[in-house]
This record gives sequence, structure tokens and C-alpha cells, in this order.
Amino acid sequence: MKKILSKSAIRLLIFGIGVIFLSVAIFVGSVKFYAYFENKKTAQGEEMLTKAINAAYEKQKDSDVGGLTPYDTLYRYTEFLQINADNLASTYFVKEKRPQELHRMDGVSYQKRWDYIWLLKDDQTILQSKKISSSTLSVTIKNPLPLVMKKNSNGVWQIESIDYSF
Repeated sequence: MKKILSKSAIRLLIFGIGVIFLSVAIFVGSVKFYAYFENKKTAQGEEMLTKAINAAYEKQKDSDVGGLTPYDTLYRYTEFLQINADNLASTYFVKEKRPQELHRMDGVSYQKRWDYIWLLKDDQTILQSKKISSSTLSVTIKNPLPLVMKKNSNGVWQIESIDYSF
């Protein structure tokens, strides 16, 4: 029988496979190293955001919080729900409703949360188009999401109720 490859050709082939394997291992390692540090930065950013949200909540949990128009208040409430800052969102309700609103989203699925948010955005559109005079003290929307808002004595609008069950 004839030899197909000489010993030096076999050594060269093994060396080439080793170099390729080593190159792939270095590439995969560097990608994992990069991903590790990116994940670490993301986790640090999330931790900083959570601290900032909690600090803001502590500052405004006992205050009359709201916007100068019903739209502004509902917009801010919805924005906080979108970033899972439910504690801050609850401060846009009248004080007596805040304890229950603080836990409105507990255990709610991602899909149901966003169904609720989209209904709130529909109400925002309605509020944005309404002409509300400065003497108006309350606003009610019946559809798509039943909502009642009132103007507080300090001039800010707060949510009195949102009729929605999960």
C-alpha cells in the first residue's frame, strides 16, 4: 500500500487544526469576556435606576403629585408603569388610593400589563384632544378605560380611579 500523507504533512495538518482550534477558543473566550462585562454594566445600571426610583418615591410618596393637565398626569403615570416603577406611578393617585395602587401590578403578567398600558395610552389620546378649562375640577372618561381624575387644591391633577381588573 501507498502512503497518502507523509509524517511531516500529518504534523503540519495537526498543527493547522490546533491553530484553528486555538483561534476559535480565543474568539469565544473574548466574546464571553465582553458579554460578562456588558452584563455587569447593565446590572449596575439597573441597580442605579432602582435606587433613583426608590429615592424619588420616598420624596413624593406623601405629596400631591400630578401634572398641570389631566393628560400630563396620565402620561407620567403610564411612563412609570412602562419602566416598572410602580411605586412612583402610584403617587399620581389621590392619597387615599395610593396603598392599593402601589400593589396594582403585583403578579400581573407582562402581556396583561401591556394590555393595560395600551388602554391608558388610548385614554391619553382622548385627554389630549379634550378642551379642559382652568375652572374644571374633574374629568371622567368612560371608554376605552373608565377613568376619573380630579384637580387638587394645589392645581395639579391626580387620578381618582381607574376601573380595570386584571
